[in-house]
Amino acid sequence: MPLDKVKRTTVYAALGLRKGVSELLWSYRKKYSMEEFPAYLDDHPLPILTRVEQEIKNGMKTADIVIAPHYLLLMMKKRGLLGSYRSPELSAHPSWAQNSSWVGIGVTTMFPSYNTSLARGKLPGDFDDLIRRYSKGGLASQAFTTSSAGNLTTLYFAALRRVLGERAWSSMIDKISGEKQPKTYDCIDHLLQAVARGDHSVAITVYSLAYERMREEKAPIAQLVIPELPVLWTLTSAGLVKGAEDRLPPRHFIDFLLSREGQRKLGRIRGITPSRSDLLQRSGLKLDPSRFFPLTKEVDQMPSLTKKLAQMGLK
Repeated sequence: MPLDKVKRTTVYAALGLRKGVSELLWSYRKKYSMEEFPAYLDDHPLPILTRVEQEIKNGMKTADIVIAPHYLLLMMKKRGLLGSYRSPELSAHPSWAQNSSWVGIGVTTMFPSYNTSLARGKLPGDFDDLIRRYSKGGLASQAFTTSSAGNLTTLYFAALRRVLGERAWSSMIDKISGEKQPKTYDCIDHLLQAVARGDHSVAITVYSLAYERMREEKAPIAQLVIPELPVLWTLTSAGLVKGAEDRLPPRHFIDFLLSREGQRKLGRIRGITPSRSDLLQRSGLKLDPSRFFPLTKEVDQMPSLTKKLAQMGLK
């Protein structure tokens, strides 16, 4: 089909309804006012993958572009769902944030969080202290093995295995397994809501996008520093669904996301840092390469890891 015949870009994005998202999308719409631009927003990445696969299977119109946590784009690439496109804007972005099938448009992080009203006094200084204080109903987590919303926490723990080493990792998992395990929630938003509500004192790991949305709502939560649960970082990535790579409107949207204007708009969404090199440097965010997650092999090993975690008693 000629490049200029279908002036339409359909976007599926795991960004949810949060301040800054609509401004980002409207900025693009104003720039390309002659192009149709339907967008479907979900807080959770896995339903987006399911939707794309089912629509393709049934011969239906699906997304041209998917925006989601990086692991979902890796999964889509492996399943042959992504096309290839190298935007001219990529020269302004670091090499680690780009691939022929996906591009990292922003940086997000994961870390522990606590309820500032419940966890009073001196905070726990290490993992053993955390377990000693809060193992009886005080700890909560996103589900490790049964989540249908997403797998960020499982992938965080997969990366911890690499960062901490097998012995320290196995010891830590043993301390939160079986009857001692934290209360689990399918999605990180629900987990944080429960902690903010006072149902639990500590969330073992939270996602910066969910955390900052709760902070914006003045929830009584704060970041908790635990050496064994370090801040790990990942990407919010975008990719063209196969079949869309030869059309100009989807390319325009990728170009816009990577442009200075698009990156500045993206940076107004709390919890995400633009990946454009100059803006990233200006943010002061320090990115230790060893703390990046997930590696492709960690995504590939998800089925065996969840089976192992289930055998160790985690839900």
